Amino acid sequence: MSEFQVSAGALAGVLKAVSLVVERKTTIPILSHVLLAANEQGLSVSATNLDMQMDATCRLVAPPSSPLSFTIDPRAPLAAIVNLPRDWPVKVSLRDDGSAAIAWEWGEMRLLTLPASDFPAMKTGEALAGFEVADGGLKPLDDVRLCLSTEETRYYLNGVFLDRTQEGEVLLVATDGHRLGAARTGWEASAGDGNAFKVIAPYRFCAVWSSAFRRKAHRFEFIAGEGAGAFVKYVRIATDALTVTSKIIDSTFPEWRCVVPSDRGRCVVVAREALVQGLNAATRFCRAVGKTRSASTTFHYEDGRAFLTVAQEGQSLDLDIGAARGPDGFWFGVNAPYLTYAAQRMEGDELTLAQADFGSPLVLWSDKAEFVVMPLRTEAPAKKQLKQAA
Repeated sequence: MSEFQVSAGALAGVLKAVSLVVERKTTIPILSHVLLAANEQGLSVSATNLDMQMDATCRLVAPPSSPLSFTIDPRAPLAAIVNLPRDWPVKVSLRDDGSAAIAWEWGEMRLLTLPASDFPAMKTGEALAGFEVADGGLKPLDDVRLCLSTEETRYYLNGVFLDRTQEGEVLLVATDGHRLGAARTGWEASAGDGNAFKVIAPYRFCAVWSSAFRRKAHRFEFIAGEGAGAFVKYVRIATDALTVTSKIIDSTFPEWRCVVPSDRGRCVVVAREALVQGLNAATRFCRAVGKTRSASTTFHYEDGRAFLTVAQEGQSLDLDIGAARGPDGFWFGVNAPYLTYAAQRMEGDELTLAQADFGSPLVLWSDKAEFVVMPLRTEAPAKKQLKQAA
């Protein structure tokens, strides 16, 4: 029998971290397990879903007499030790009959295992390029992540596109065909082939990136495939104790710069908070009385004021969202939640909404981000005479 000791807090931490990629419903048993490997250097815990692998490490209170590795389902042990005092020693052992045991001061748990050799570890090549992200520096990812598509028919939109400016700054871009978000990050790309940065990181990888690394300074790397030469096949995020590696979406992202209008002469300036409140009210109205998920809303500027109009199922809602500046007769139709999300990501008290001409995409921009929202067909609004909404 081989065994090692680890603190309850450290074991719960690594099991909880890698559980983000553990498959809950799978016909392949090993994918619902995590790999534990212990030696004199510490404990390493790994999980994979075949497209993404997560590795977490921690120190041991007492290392094993010889290296050992095995796989277990992490759900039961995590539920048992997560509420124990963090500094309590927990003994983990691999018995001669192939089962594992996790014991603490007043309890012991017996677990079934699978051979470590069955674990499908991801094999990658060398890092081709990368960049550093500071602690708390993931706002650009949050700005664009919800613009990506989850429709499998256009799988190349099911992720965040990583691009690079001529000055070497990393850009993050995502779109679902109805809206597009592009964010400047301030992350300086290391030397490497510029094409290394033109990859699509899958949405599940981006979700793990946003949640697990939000409060950690980390390095993002573009990784070659095993024997793939200088072609990027994987992306990796790494800290001293946590690493996640994922396959990229092997496709070509649309030329997104062609979608962003350069002509922005037709524009109106509104109070950002008032616009967000009005759009939220329009969305709630549509969801309450409509039979579709779309919250088709008309924005209209007239005589120094901005209005929102919604009509669903023979019922309507008219909102005066306050003073604004722009050309009389400026109006467009839009899906309210899409414009709400873009407006919320902007900063400042005022917001500029621009179009090249009537019917063209709507643009919102700042020094750090740009959003493009496709218009909807709606009826031309009548002139409004309403009091400002409270």
